[in-house]
Amino acid sequence: MNVIQTLKTTNSDERIIRSKRHITSEESDFIALARILMISGLVFHHVFTLTGSGFYPRGGIDVNSAHVADYLNGIVHWMSMAAVPCLSVISGYLFFKRDRVNYSELLHRRITTVLLPSIAWTSFWFFVAYFAYLWGEGKGVLEWIDYDFEKIGLGLYVEGVIGISRMPFAYQFWFVHDLVLTFALCPVIGWVMTRFPWVLPIALIPIWLLDINIFPFFSPNVLFFFTVGVFAATTRFDLTWLLGYLKPLHWVLALVFIVLILGRIFQDYHRVLGSYLYLCVLRGVGLLSFIAVVGSVTLSDNRSLRLLRYLSPFSFFIFAFHYPTLEFIREVIRQVPGYDTEFGLLVSFFILPLSCISISIAAALGLRWLSPLLFTFVNGGRAGKESEQKSTHANGLAVAR
Repeated sequence: MNVIQTLKTTNSDERIIRSKRHITSEESDFIALARILMISGLVFHHVFTLTGSGFYPRGGIDVNSAHVADYLNGIVHWMSMAAVPCLSVISGYLFFKRDRVNYSELLHRRITTVLLPSIAWTSFWFFVAYFAYLWGEGKGVLEWIDYDFEKIGLGLYVEGVIGISRMPFAYQFWFVHDLVLTFALCPVIGWVMTRFPWVLPIALIPIWLLDINIFPFFSPNVLFFFTVGVFAATTRFDLTWLLGYLKPLHWVLALVFIVLILGRIFQDYHRVLGSYLYLCVLRGVGLLSFIAVVGSVTLSDNRSLRLLRYLSPFSFFIFAFHYPTLEFIREVIRQVPGYDTEFGLLVSFFILPLSCISISIAAALGLRWLSPLLFTFVNGGRAGKESEQKSTHANGLAVAR
């Protein structure tokens, strides 16, 4: 049977791939912790330049003018580069790590729990930004809202909500954009992986390393790392196997990752440190070190881990809510005297992302109290209850159900 026949079949046995193992309790707890940690990392990552600082973390740092907060911001920014690879691997793993991979059922579920909630969020933020732009235009404020709103129309709305030739206004949804496209390819990915498990990951490696643009994807990262997750789910090299090998090395991998991050921060000292291939190495090592470090505390119990497990079901809401909320909070920080001093920048480094996460959670709890059904919809099909972690397969996506 060829690929075309696989795609045309809708409810036959060929549409269902059988898997050997369930998600274990260790894997489930790892995924719950990884989800909230990576989403929180993205919030810190999207701070970019601190309010009152001239340091942009994607560039090299100037030791003569940098603040202490700039160093912290740079380290956390590059550390969070492991977020997209980790979330993509988990998404691919969860899609295929089940007794039966029924594409019709799973793709329908992704439409209702990923695509439609994402369109609702991006539409909401598009219109919030547009009206904020109209309000701020005459007052000379909110100048960061720059999405060609003077050309408002259907075309701009489609770009701002879905993203075709440019990222959506709420730019974190570029990840969901690429993930939804990858979901659509899952019948092909599954057909290839169940017959030639090594072929697709190997074929995608040069595309990833060379950063080859594959339209309509924004980046090759999601497709590549999703496929890595599928490989783990459909072979004996699953997450349990990987955790067994990596956990004893978590301190070594973490140290290597920190060294690579420091190299990237001081990229102006050598062109290799600023190269895309160096970034690929940083992402790969970051993914392995994160798996090792989080795996080392999986199934452990302390107050911090209990808090992370409680917050994990809110991950999609935090992901969807954090931008442009970060920028509105930044506007408030600018009104505080001393925000651009050494101490003010250090406080801002913590206050800006942490207050954004706190406001996101407060908004989530409030919406859940006011309208549980609406909350469940915009939270990616999750009711925001810790008990949902016990049924990991109900959550087929790293950030949504």
